[in-house]
Amino acid sequence: AQADLESATRADSSSPVPWMKLARFHLESLLSVESGLAAAQRAVALAPANGEARDLLGWAWYLNRHGDEALAELRQAIALAPRTASAHYHLGVVAAQAGDRETARRAWQRAVDLDTTGDVEGRAARALSGLR
Repeated sequence: AQADLESATRADSSSPVPWMKLARFHLESLLSVESGLAAAQRAVALAPANGEARDLLGWAWYLNRHGDEALAELRQAIALAPRTASAHYHLGVVAAQAGDRETARRAWQRAVDLDTTGDVEGRAARALSGLR
């Protein structure tokens, strides 16, 4: 899968889409989160106003242990795409890690409210129940 995704970035290097797919592959599988960070950075460079790309970059920063950068990118992702459940979920994780329980609670509740696919809702609901 990684080779196919890398081939797609070479075939269409000016589009953020293959870079976002490559970033998601690395970040979701936790295989080479450094490569996920690089792919997410490339996607944002190509589409700086894309909230999904910013969400991926924020999560990549977090997984690479850069909490301040993660918070900044995730806040930007939400400003650009306020209905993106994953960005709210990721913001909750980063805020909780930083000890900001109230921001985490609000972000996770928003993720639950926004998720229409079920991909994020369960994780956000479990995180919320862990705060209580």
